[in-house]
Amino acid sequence: MAGNHVLGLDLSRVVKAKPGAVFAAFTQSEQVKKWWGPEGMSCPKADIDLRPGGRYETQMQAPDGTTHDVRGTFTEIEPGKKVAYTWAWYTDDKPGNETTVAVEFAEKDGGTEVRLHHEGFADQDDCDRHSWGWSSSLNCLEKLF
Repeated sequence: MAGNHVLGLDLSRVVKAKPGAVFAAFTQSEQVKKWWGPEGMSCPKADIDLRPGGRYETQMQAPDGTTHDVRGTFTEIEPGKKVAYTWAWYTDDKPGNETTVAVEFAEKDGGTEVRLHHEGFADQDDCDRHSWGWSSSLNCLEKLF
């Protein structure tokens, strides 16, 4: 009998900023709006209630005006060190498959290593799309600093 394999991805990036600043970039609405989403996208909306059980809602917008909404609930917060939350794409106010994200921040080489783990994807294609999206988004985060 096969074990339960959870589809997930792990990414790591060193950003040239202190852990507190990078944590803020992931958790403060005005900071999130400056970089959130893959390259070429903007983030017109980032509502964040940063506390365990608090909700967040972000909206990514493509150059053609198409929007993509992501919402979830914070499950773990360690200021400057870690943030974890649920993640679901919303279409017409209805949630899709819910996944989980955990991001850790650690001092490294005069900057911050961002370690991102996202799991619970429905299939490999979904996992691959998110891997591309997060990689591109982390490029945007690097440019912020």
